[in-house]
Amino acid sequence: MGPYFFEDERERAVTVTGPRYVHLLENFLGPELARHPVTEEAFFQQDGAPHCGDSMAAVRNLFPNHVISRYGDITWPTRSPNLSACDFFLCGYLKSQAFKAPAPPHSSGVETSNSARSQTNSCGDASKSNG
Repeated sequence: MGPYFFEDERERAVTVTGPRYVHLLENFLGPELARHPVTEEAFFQQDGAPHCGDSMAAVRNLFPNHVISRYGDITWPTRSPNLSACDFFLCGYLKSQAFKAPAPPHSSGVETSNSARSQTNSCGDASKSNG
């Protein structure tokens, strides 16, 4: 399972909203989990994701009784200054993908790569200030 970028049809970064988050959960994460079944020990942790009843319902449907978040089965403060191991892994992984050698100018991947670079710059700042 790879990263998911919130982009419009022209591959430009867009703001994560409740409906877009639900779309990710139902149309990307759900099918990926069906292909790669998780064990009962798997938990879902969300920190600072847009909250709406629909998104929590979708998360609970995918991970019943295994949700770590402000409104989850295991409470976790929103935007906690304590970065989890997931935060460090994800930021490092995204940076490694975003800062690969740029695609040739005629490739459609250039815009996506530049968009990903701008989105991951904050990851480095967060890990430096807490690490």
